[in-house]
This record gives sequence, C-alpha cells and structure tokens, in this order.
Amino acid sequence: GIKVLPVVPSVALAKRLEKYNVDAIIVEGTEAGGHIGELTTMALVPQVVEAVGVPVIAAGGIASGKQVLAA
Repeated sequence: GIKVLPVVPSVALAKRLEKYNVDAIIVEGTEAGGHIGELTTMALVPQVVEAVGVPVIAAGGIASGKQVLAA
C-alpha cells in the first residue's frame, strides 16, 4: 500500500523509473536547490509529461501564482 514517487532531474531517469511501476514522478529542476540536472523545472516538466505515462508533479523553483499555474 505504499506509494512510490521518486524525484528526478531528467527525462532519462523519469523513463527508467517508470519501468519500475512508480505511482508518480516528482520533477525538480536546477533551481530546486542542491539537485543535479541541466534544466529548470519549467523546462523539464513538459518534457517529462510527454515522455512518461504516470502522473508528474512539478516541484522546486515554483515561487509565484503564475508559476503554479504554469506548472
């Protein structure tokens, strides 16, 4: 009954983890603080959404209402 939601910094890792039947994927970009990766959250989220078939949760670098709506 435990939900599995890994945090990923890239499309490649999101696709790899999807193969393990995760419940959702949390995407954090470079501005999330201390995370690896090359893309910002707002650039990475749409790419991961397109690449995987599980729910995607945007996290990190979201600081305003406009950014919440964009995510």
